[in-house]
Amino acid sequence: MNNIKVSIVQMNVKAEDPISNREKAKYLIENAIIEKPDVIILPEMWTTGFYFNKINEISDIEGKPTLNLIKDMAKKYNTDIISGSFANSIKEKLYNSAFVINRRGEIVASYDKIHLFKSMKENEYFTGGSETCIFEIEGIKCGLIICYDLRFPELTRKLAVQGIKILFVSAQWPSQRIEHWNILLRARAIENQIFIVACNIAGEYEQDVFNGNSMMISPLGEVIYIFDHKEQYKSFDIDINMINLVKSRIDYLSDRRPDLY
Repeated sequence: MNNIKVSIVQMNVKAEDPISNREKAKYLIENAIIEKPDVIILPEMWTTGFYFNKINEISDIEGKPTLNLIKDMAKKYNTDIISGSFANSIKEKLYNSAFVINRRGEIVASYDKIHLFKSMKENEYFTGGSETCIFEIEGIKCGLIICYDLRFPELTRKLAVQGIKILFVSAQWPSQRIEHWNILLRARAIENQIFIVACNIAGEYEQDVFNGNSMMISPLGEVIYIFDHKEQYKSFDIDINMINLVKSRIDYLSDRRPDLY
């Protein structure tokens, strides 16, 4: 399959209210599905937001109940869903976890955020993951990273060298650093010649402002579409053949010198 339709769901998250946020996600997915996407992606920490006072009380336990909702939605609407991430307690350790669910409601991949953001004390509450994430959607090899991971080009390059065509990014990236978000996403696309599908949250929470800017980026680093600051969803068609066309002109990865760096 060389064409795939992707839907980005940019949510306004209610702090420390997983029940309301799951209902909101369900509503948005049900609306996004009208455009008949092959895959839907949600943002980072969308069940609770980055608020840690009650995080151990309101986190999921081994993915539940949030994972059950996503699996049911994927199966009901016959679409793959990248769950975005949420606080997930496993054997008394807390992870920032994401899952990839196929059309049959089955888990095909999972990812625990590797790089934890010390400035927000994420590292004091969460345990960092130890494995990268590569999976296939409709026969297309894809990778998944979460928010702060974007600042580490080595991670995306490792996924690109392994042959991914699309990088999915779930994030909760604040407005005061949104220019970094815009630049880094384009840079990761250009230097690795891949499509990037990036899903951020939107809304204001006490002193924090998140102004969306979810986007789709081509292997040339061109912004195909960028969201504004409002809660919304939109679908995009991706033609994987564009990657071969771009690489036929100049193939960065084949010119690498890993023996020297």
